[in-house]
Amino acid sequence: ERKVVIQIGLFPDDPQVLKRGYSAEWVSEGLKRSDKMMQEAGYDGRQVSVSSDPEDLSQLDEALKSRLDVAVIGYGIRPNPDLTFLLEKIIDRVRTQQPNARILFNVSPDSTLDALKRWNV
Repeated sequence: ERKVVIQIGLFPDDPQVLKRGYSAEWVSEGLKRSDKMMQEAGYDGRQVSVSSDPEDLSQLDEALKSRLDVAVIGYGIRPNPDLTFLLEKIIDRVRTQQPNARILFNVSPDSTLDALKRWNV
């Protein structure tokens, strides 16, 4: 059975992404590459984009209704002090709605497989 992995990150055109100097196109292309790499490695992977508004986690809530083995939280959310509350809410949602899922971190869309390998998932 294929492991189900979601990658949680900001929408590519979110103001917080653009503010950090990344283009929406660069982020989108990285996410497409990541999806392809996960599929080729045998994972059932999908992207879950969230707004930088911590009150709007509807897409995450929807994704957490299905079976989940791993939630990878993207680097675009973690080091940004303006997004600390969003990060806390994401971790809390995953822990409460999918308590058996591992929570991992990547440093770019292309490093998601590295995170999965670190934990032998």
